[in-house]
Amino acid sequence: MRSEEALKRMNFDWILQNELAGSQGPASLEDLSYLHHQGVRAIIRMEKQTIAADTENLVDMVDMFEMVPDFTPPKLEQIKRMIAFIDEQLKANRPVTVSCYAGIGRTGTVLACYLVHRGAIPDDAIYRIRKLRPGSIETPEQEETVFRYARLANSQSDNFMTEPDC
Repeated sequence: MRSEEALKRMNFDWILQNELAGSQGPASLEDLSYLHHQGVRAIIRMEKQTIAADTENLVDMVDMFEMVPDFTPPKLEQIKRMIAFIDEQLKANRPVTVSCYAGIGRTGTVLACYLVHRGAIPDDAIYRIRKLRPGSIETPEQEETVFRYARLANSQSDNFMTEPDC
C-alpha cells in the first residue's frame, strides 16, 4: 500500500482511477520513473521546463507537448487535441497524466474539460477536480474555459476548431 506522502509526490492524483491523473510536470528521469511506477503510460506536458517522456528512452511512455503559458487557460484547439490524445491513449490501455508546472491551473482546466467530454456538466466537473486537487483551476479565465468548452462541445458545431479564443 502506498503512503500518502508517496501519493503526493509530484502533486499526483488519479481523477479516473488508473485512467486519468493530474500531476506536476516531470523535471527529471526520476520523476518519469515515479509516474511510470504509478501506472502512467502517457503524459501531456504544458510547461516547457519539463522533461519529455521519451528522453533517453528509459521509460515506456507516450508524450504530448502543448505549450500553454502559466496562469492562462489552454486554447480550445489545444483542449480538443489533448482530449483526443487522452481518448486515443485510453483505448490503447495507456493511463494518462496531464501536467503543467505545479499541476493545478492548466492541468485542472484540461482535467475538468475531459470530465465534461465524458458527460459531466461544467459546475460538477470543476467541483470534482477542486475536491480531488485543491487549488485547481486557478483563474476566472481557466474556469470560464471549461464552460466555453462545454458550450462548443455540446453544440457539436462544425466551427469547434475555429471558434475565437478570447
